[in-house]
Amino acid sequence: MKTIFWFIKKIAFGFVALYAFNFIGSFINIGVASNWLSYFIIGTLGVPGLLIVYIANVLLGFWL
Repeated sequence: MKTIFWFIKKIAFGFVALYAFNFIGSFINIGVASNWLSYFIIGTLGVPGLLIVYIANVLLGFWL
């Protein structure tokens, strides 16, 4: 039960962070695909996770 709560908490934090990034980025035409894997990576790693997902999305063409 503790693991499920941790997983949901990380996904929720990632969702909020990615939503804010995409909202602010819409003014300068940058953004990242929104899915549960991106939410989890960003929720777990924080700002470095956001940079990893953004770099993978833009430079490598991966849709995390």
